[in-house]
Amino acid sequence: MHHFRNNNKPILTLAMLVLSMGFLVGCGGGGDSGNEGSNPPSKEEPKPENIKKSTQTISDFELPEKMKTERVFDLTAFASSKLAVAYQSKTPSICSVANTQVTFLNAGVCIIEASQAGNDQYLAAPTITASSTVSVSSSLLTVTGINKCQGQDMAAWIPCVKGKLGSLLGLEQDGEAQDGQAFSFSQKTISSDEECLIDNRTGLVWQQYAKDSNSWRSASKARGSWYDTNPKTNNGNQGYPDGIANQDTQTYITRLNAEKYCGYNDWRMPTASELVGIIDYGKPKGEAKIYSGFYNASATEHWTSSVELADGSAVTVSFAEGTVYFGSKNVPRTIRAVRGVQKQS
Repeated sequence: MHHFRNNNKPILTLAMLVLSMGFLVGCGGGGDSGNEGSNPPSKEEPKPENIKKSTQTISDFELPEKMKTERVFDLTAFASSKLAVAYQSKTPSICSVANTQVTFLNAGVCIIEASQAGNDQYLAAPTITASSTVSVSSSLLTVTGINKCQGQDMAAWIPCVKGKLGSLLGLEQDGEAQDGQAFSFSQKTISSDEECLIDNRTGLVWQQYAKDSNSWRSASKARGSWYDTNPKTNNGNQGYPDGIANQDTQTYITRLNAEKYCGYNDWRMPTASELVGIIDYGKPKGEAKIYSGFYNASATEHWTSSVELADGSAVTVSFAEGTVYFGSKNVPRTIRAVRGVQKQS
């Protein structure tokens, strides 16, 4: 008798295995697929453009109600974001802007715009404007000795002809309001070391420095700090007595008057306009820009009596460049006295 092997049994067993595996898979019993439902979905990172930016505003932005030509003003607007504020002149023929300073050029209404562009955290601030009415400086001399004026490039010399200067440097120079006039001075001599110059156009009398270098009135020794104890003229800040150079403007003038220098006892410090009136812009580069009739003139900053702020500074005139500055009163600078009818500062 032949015995036959039942070949269907292993086949059935394999089929049952396949079916059971399918059942397990269908029920989520194998592999990693059963964990998909238990993991939370990943969050999508917000795009930069979807980040909500904060708003910002600009405040404390204003100009003086009225200003004179040739004046410079610091702009100090504040952004709530503490980001830097940018400025732009909307009337460039009347006023110009460089960084955070505005220069008033011509008569008219000056309008300055303040803006802040924002960044990745702040939106741009709403722009705001401020305005000021600009008038021609009243401190200009009606007649001066200047017949050549310096252009904006600090190099070109142009005739001081009314209406042809355009925007100005702020030197209160002749030609800004009227035609220039030629210098005309007369010399008054008491002795070889006691002389003065009389301006035939303004009537002002100017001190000449002593030719003797050892004299306290020589050019090298006519220096000191700015000092004025008169509350009517010091604008609330009397300056510094003696100073670093052991001499001050008040002491120097008092001494001249005590000696009745050149026959006068009413010497005083010149105003800024008066001192600018003896600048000679036609002098070659490197020379002191002062009328050539003055002895031993130095290309240095000279003190004036003019003060506009009670902050420890006074107006100075540089005869190196023919420019007007503010200088700290405690720093020694050149002193030159004048007498006669006082012109406006």
